[in-house]
Amino acid sequence: MILAERQALLAIKASVAAEARYADFEVEQIRQLAEKYRVPNREALSDNEVLTNLLSRVDVVPEGLALAQAANESVCACACVSLSLYLSHLFFS
Repeated sequence: MILAERQALLAIKASVAAEARYADFEVEQIRQLAEKYRVPNREALSDNEVLTNLLSRVDVVPEGLALAQAANESVCACACVSLSLYLSHLFFS
């Protein structure tokens, strides 16, 4: 889904480079995706600015980055659970 949305945005960018203006359906697609991905100040930005912002937001996260983040969160969760168990043992035993 994300990859298809990114490819659609890249196609819009390429078509604008060739034709120098957005088609009505392209503007509608940009606005829908801007709302979905919560682009800040999207009403005040030009279509080009919104498209650029979307291209930085709509992208696939590399597998290694996702795994590293999951491992980091797992370590933090284990530390929090261990600390709470230790504190509950100290105060409630």
